[in-house]
Amino acid sequence: MAEPREDAPKGASTRLRTALDFLVGSELDAPEGEPRPEALPGVFSFMRERWSQDAGGEGGAKEGTFARYRRLRKAYEAEKERQVGNFRVYESIAQASRLSKEFLALLFSACLIATFGLFASSTATIIGAMLIAPLMMPILGFALGSIWGDTRLLWRSIGTLGAGTAMVLVVSALLAAIVPGVEVTPEMAARTNPSLYDLLVAVGSGLIGAYAFVNPRISPSIAGVAIAVALMPPLCTVGIGIGLGDASVASGATLLYLSNLIGISLAASFIFWRLRVHPYSADEKDVGSRAKRNVTVSTVLVVVIALPLAWFMKEAFDLRQHHAAVRAAVVEELGDATVLSLDVQPAEAGHRVSAVLVVDAATSPGAVAELRERITAEFPDGVELSLVTMRSEAASALRLASAAGAGKD
Repeated sequence: MAEPREDAPKGASTRLRTALDFLVGSELDAPEGEPRPEALPGVFSFMRERWSQDAGGEGGAKEGTFARYRRLRKAYEAEKERQVGNFRVYESIAQASRLSKEFLALLFSACLIATFGLFASSTATIIGAMLIAPLMMPILGFALGSIWGDTRLLWRSIGTLGAGTAMVLVVSALLAAIVPGVEVTPEMAARTNPSLYDLLVAVGSGLIGAYAFVNPRISPSIAGVAIAVALMPPLCTVGIGIGLGDASVASGATLLYLSNLIGISLAASFIFWRLRVHPYSADEKDVGSRAKRNVTVSTVLVVVIALPLAWFMKEAFDLRQHHAAVRAAVVEELGDATVLSLDVQPAEAGHRVSAVLVVDAATSPGAVAELRERITAEFPDGVELSLVTMRSEAASALRLASAAGAGKD
């Protein structure tokens, strides 16, 4: 009875090691596990196949034998060059999609820089994190694996992306929990209210990211930055929201991160499909079927994600409209009144409006009352109005007092 218990840990250890080897792609280094490209047929086999295809057409009958041979030989060389480029793209993405120490080091560094940049609300610091974030590669690996029909590459990319995402969440959440005085900054808030514009940015990032790897004349690093823009800041914001215990921050940034993932994957799959990045001997119908299935599923997910994004976008548009309407009412009712502050936010019962105005000494209380009525009428669903008016003399005294206090400090 003791022997099975001794074998059990070995079996579990072996399975764990196999799973880790799969993620890090160590089998790519073994001869039996190398991604063996399906070689092109010989030049004569290629030409015989194309020759028989031309035989049924009108062009083949009119074209001379030697001219047709030269044309098919050029077609073979062009196809061979294209396949060499395709396999170069495949090998580059497959290697970079592994969960390697280089991937983890770059991602950890990018997470630190982006998280502290969000703490400080520093756009320049966040851009620095985007320059080194390696999240582009597993996403492109997933897209290429689905088109290439390589399930190993597909699942390895998913595992790498999942492990990287978990690491970023843990690191950013721990930093938010242990660093004192962390508050929601404007850079964080910008990632908690996603809109359809953010989804379009993700699609554009995926298009240029995939195209840059297929076209050698474009630097892939440029595309990497474009994709990191859509992924690294919202992912770190999710972790910060978790660390602060702020569900609204975490949920809003999560929605943005997921929508960007889906948008980038959809766009990259489309590029790999349309540019025919797949083995020569692959069945074109099979490749097209896989691509259409992947694009269809991604499109459905994009539509599902787009619904809440559209709601967020409409809410933000409505707030801007209400803000403009309140400001216009102040100008029309109180003339030259100065708006010191104006804030319009959604509330449990309608909206909440807070405004501080500096009015002329001759402004009557009736004009202020009319302004209140007009603002209330602007919000038929209800409004919590806080309207503070100060006479110009009081405002001047307040400014002088504030300036004096600042001078003493």
